[in-house]
Amino acid sequence: MICYRQYVVKYFENIKHKAGARYTPELNVNLPISELFDGISRTELFYATIRKKRGELFREFRYVTSKYKNNELQKKYDQIKKDIDSLFKVLESIKEYNTSHIPWDKFQEQTKVFEDKLWIFTDQLKKKKEQVKDIKTPLKKDGSYQPSPSEIFNSDIHHIYKTQEVVSYVEIAYAMPTQFIKYFVQEIKLTVLE
Repeated sequence: MICYRQYVVKYFENIKHKAGARYTPELNVNLPISELFDGISRTELFYATIRKKRGELFREFRYVTSKYKNNELQKKYDQIKKDIDSLFKVLESIKEYNTSHIPWDKFQEQTKVFEDKLWIFTDQLKKKKEQVKDIKTPLKKDGSYQPSPSEIFNSDIHHIYKTQEVVSYVEIAYAMPTQFIKYFVQEIKLTVLE
């Protein structure tokens, strides 16, 4: 592996030398599609991004209230928690460089159902927030501030949106393009065989 890395480094240094003044880091333009190639190539940046997004997913959902007095909300939360744990396991399986298959198809299947559940849950939280918007919460016994039910629902809604952002980012940046490439390669094979 070290020999290969040395070869790659030497190869790119040679290309950079041949390009001469035509190449400078300032001329390098980062495009969103580069993330797709990071994923396909499984670069260090890809793994760092997956670790970062896994952490964001864990952190954002952790701030959502885990106990609701309303049974329907609690049931929805419990379902979403199971889905989050499942998505987290898929992302956790992508830790360090290896050549094993990344189950993007499984991730994408799960996110379709999961995102619908999140939207429904968010709508229910918004309705509950409206119902309790005029309720004021007294200070705690020690005189410290205690958020109102409306503020708690608002915080939950915010963190659900943040959770959705993380899941959508991973799906759009890696899962969907990977599925597209698989489809594209299949089409090329069919065309070549015909």
